[in-house]
Amino acid sequence: MPTAALVPDPLRNRPFTLAEALERGLTPRRLQSSVWRRLHTGVYVHRDAVLDDRDRVEALRLASPPGTAFSGLTAAWIHGLWTPPPGVRVPLQTTRSVNSSGLEGADGRSRRQILRLQDDDLVEVDGLEVTSLWRTAFDLVRDAPLVDGVSVLDTFAGQGLDLPEFLEHLSRHRRWPGVAVAWTATALCDGRSRSVGESRLRMTAVLAGLPEPWVNPSLVVPTATGPVLRFPDLLVRGRHRTCGLEFVPRKREVPQAATTARTRSRTRTSCGRTSSSSAPVCPSCATAGRPCGRCSA
Repeated sequence: MPTAALVPDPLRNRPFTLAEALERGLTPRRLQSSVWRRLHTGVYVHRDAVLDDRDRVEALRLASPPGTAFSGLTAAWIHGLWTPPPGVRVPLQTTRSVNSSGLEGADGRSRRQILRLQDDDLVEVDGLEVTSLWRTAFDLVRDAPLVDGVSVLDTFAGQGLDLPEFLEHLSRHRRWPGVAVAWTATALCDGRSRSVGESRLRMTAVLAGLPEPWVNPSLVVPTATGPVLRFPDLLVRGRHRTCGLEFVPRKREVPQAATTARTRSRTRTSCGRTSSSSAPVCPSCATAGRPCGRCSA
């Protein structure tokens, strides 16, 4: 008769380290069974545990070496600017300054990633030390292809990244690898894009040589029942024809950036005409030139 797995009660509903598991009678071999899930190197959780964002942050803290700061996609997630697809765990990316020594992680192994950090490169978010908004964007853009870099900056700019200040940082680090791509991505950035898909769609038009699209413009369209307000993702105005573009993700695609939820009618547009459900003109929308968030647009 098979023996029931040892499951200490304090470890049923929260992440824990290998060291704590050993203290409570578990062994590395037992942690390899289907009863446990490995979240990060040296950090585990019971298979039936339901984790929220607070638990995921705690798992990251347990997995990171003492005194490190979160960077890259981990920092973007903590800032609320990126979410992994369903079933994909938040990656553990940490950093220390150029003067740091070897660091020991939760698994007892030495791990280290070195970046040159200044005083304004680090901030505290929810009790965790992470790279600042500008530094996180700076590191992600330099390591990405141009289109992905523009998508990153569109997301960050839409959530508060000061682009003139970001350009000043680029000027101070102009000799660093990847800064040339970051310059180009900043020039092409538009914080009005509401999703990574919209950013990529806009870059498809720009890199194809089309005129710079208008991003999420407001269109007042006359109808038999009165004027209606519509918001295509992009509007390309040519010499003889205006073309509206709309990004419609496939069902299996998951947005890569955490953006503010908005309820609005999805508009499919084509050259010279628009086909979708519409809403009456809202004065706030018409004044702001974008959905106000309080009406059905």
